[in-house]
Amino acid sequence: MDGHVITRQPVTDCTTRCASGGLCDRDKPGPMTWLVLSLLSLSMFLSTDVRGTTTEEIVSGVLESVNLESHTVQIRNSLDQPIFLKIMKPHLLENVTPGEHVTVVVNEHHEIIKLIETPIPELPPPTSQ
Repeated sequence: MDGHVITRQPVTDCTTRCASGGLCDRDKPGPMTWLVLSLLSLSMFLSTDVRGTTTEEIVSGVLESVNLESHTVQIRNSLDQPIFLKIMKPHLLENVTPGEHVTVVVNEHHEIIKLIETPIPELPPPTSQ
């Protein structure tokens, strides 16, 4: 042989090495396991935190009607689709009349929570070439 020494070591199973009932070295969590577990814990915390906050959307279109009795508003978007929203704070639309273009912020319950004073400019319709 070219200088390599081969030695024999007895093979023992995990129950022999860990007769005291503790974890074997191969069963103990290593640094990578702790890293993965801590990242998973962090991601669960962050996803819980994100779900706890409100999600908001911007809706833009022509105000068609406001019904104060049912607390609903109808807006027609640029695709000529009616959008029905709730309005729990009617004072937000005090200075707006039906027929005007409005841009509002809506929460996850489809309630108008804010009127954007400077509307988002609409893009011109596509022209056929």
